[in-house]
Amino acid sequence: MTMEKRVLIAAIICSIFLSWYMQFLRVPPQSSNQAIVRPSSSASADSTATSSTSVSKYLMNTEQVTTIESYDLVLEIGDGSGAIRSVTLKKFPDTSKRHSMKFGGKLPVLAIQDADQSIQWTKRSSDERTVTLEATNRGKKLELSYTLSAEAPLVDILVTQQGIESTEGEIRILNTWSHGDSFRDRQAQIEAMIKSMDGGKIRHSRYLAPQREPRHVPRGTSILSLSERYFCLSIKPEIGDMRTSLIPFEPGTIVAESTISQQAPQHIAEHRATIYVGPRDYFYMNKAGFGGAFPIGVLGQIGLMLLVSLSWIAKVTRNYGVAIILFSGLITCVMAPFTIMGFRSMRKLQELKPKADRIMQQYKDKAKANQEIFALYREHRVNPLSGCLPLLLQMPIFIAMFQAISHFIELRGKSFLWISDLSMPDRVAKLPISMPVLGDYLNLLPLIMAAAMYFQTKMSQQNTAATESNPAAKMMSGPIMPIMFGVMFYQFPSGLVLYWLTNSVISIILYRTSSASAV
Repeated sequence: MTMEKRVLIAAIICSIFLSWYMQFLRVPPQSSNQAIVRPSSSASADSTATSSTSVSKYLMNTEQVTTIESYDLVLEIGDGSGAIRSVTLKKFPDTSKRHSMKFGGKLPVLAIQDADQSIQWTKRSSDERTVTLEATNRGKKLELSYTLSAEAPLVDILVTQQGIESTEGEIRILNTWSHGDSFRDRQAQIEAMIKSMDGGKIRHSRYLAPQREPRHVPRGTSILSLSERYFCLSIKPEIGDMRTSLIPFEPGTIVAESTISQQAPQHIAEHRATIYVGPRDYFYMNKAGFGGAFPIGVLGQIGLMLLVSLSWIAKVTRNYGVAIILFSGLITCVMAPFTIMGFRSMRKLQELKPKADRIMQQYKDKAKANQEIFALYREHRVNPLSGCLPLLLQMPIFIAMFQAISHFIELRGKSFLWISDLSMPDRVAKLPISMPVLGDYLNLLPLIMAAAMYFQTKMSQQNTAATESNPAAKMMSGPIMPIMFGVMFYQFPSGLVLYWLTNSVISIILYRTSSASAV
């Protein structure tokens, strides 16, 4: 393999990381993992009109509410609509830290509908954690109850239908989600995630708000989740089959309608469902029985294991900034043998530089010269790209951390030094103009990280053959890599930038120690 090809491979590896970064943070296209059944244009128009009318009814409705409360949640339920008008998460403050997070209000978080129309309910009874309503619609007697769990942010829903004419009872549950967290960045998008079964395989399909047209997902929906970055609502049927439709609505809001069907041989049907309203954090959701609501993947599972270690360190240090520094130091020390191996390989390249230069002078044909140089490297068991080994080994760990930490609620609002929130860029000052890629704010931490990486590469350049005989070293030792990483990390959560900065600083220390021991 020619030297140019090896350099190209190194460039491709860096490009893959850059592509991953852009794909992860940009607005993704609508999911293609799930088959979508689109109705005819007339049916679609009718469905949209019906659903929009239902949503608008709740938008304009003002009514008396009944409040029920548990250790985790406060629910306001409309006495006439039977809708959950708002949900307050008692354990999680908003960004002002003066109030608890509250969702809903303008639109209901959840509303129960009978077939294609809403129901006028009458409150029958209520206590601290349960409210029961009843109604009569088209000759059917209906009873609805909401019961808050005492141990998790869960709501059990039970709808009983009596006097059903057919052998199958059916209810529709309208769910909406709008921005409730004032947190804003590229990852704070409103979305719907549908977990379903397709041929015995689990599928997760992601849809972003706003939806431009109705989307109808076939039967088999096991969990529907509406979410933003740190909080979500998830619903799953306990009995019966559920299918889902996403309804077009205004930007910043996503609306879904779930139809639950249940066999009713005695003209009586009971529909049971459980909803989770809380952090979109795997550990919280898994404890509540909703661990599979969002896809994780192999790297995500590795990231979750890393988060367990990070959380343990944070409990000891009582500060997530200090915990991230110690955790990064631990990971870097574990990878130290490979890092030192790369340093030693670069020193060998430096020792072989005079011979490589003589070969370049001896052969005018560059292909022949490259062939002889790589024969020299093979003879001395040196790989010119081995200096990239520490970086390449760190990439999967960093990506795993990124995926896991993106919705890690424990990092939200945690401060360190001048950083007010480790889950966001540090944003030390607002820029007078908006810059492409960089945005509206000056983020200091990524600049410090880029400077540390540049200092690291300049140190390695002193002992590396950065000539035409080793173009990979020329590429790695210049300012290209620090600039590229600085741009990529500029909008990352400051906790992740702090992790990488610590890694770079410790690598510099290891390099100086390795160089001193070699002398």
